Amino acid sequence: MVQDHGNFACIHCHGKLDAVLEKIVSMKPDALEPLEPPPSGDLLLNQIKKRVGDKICLMGYIQYRDLANGSKDDIERKCREAIEMGAEGGGYVILPTAGPITALSERELENHKQLLISAKKYGKYP
Repeated sequence: MVQDHGNFACIHCHGKLDAVLEKIVSMKPDALEPLEPPPSGDLLLNQIKKRVGDKICLMGYIQYRDLANGSKDDIERKCREAIEMGAEGGGYVILPTAGPITALSERELENHKQLLISAKKYGKYP
């Protein structure tokens, strides 16, 4: 119904996807997010991409807890790794797995900035 009215349908599903990934895709949504890396999820982004990346836009893979607690170097590395796994063939949007529910700490703010800087730096399709 959403798509029948010219909109995009996005399924929001945290956690483990291995057992339900193809079932989600069979519903024909346009996108799936937030894609969580292990241990919260049970598949690597390149595994998800290989199984369903030609059928659906994949979004996420940067854990919010890393933005809240990690270093800028951690964020750059995780961003680079996610883009390396998700970029081939297109259809991947790098995003945090959640958003803040309170005011951002200085670390969170700096890490959100680093995510944008790193996404721009590495976000080129091969």
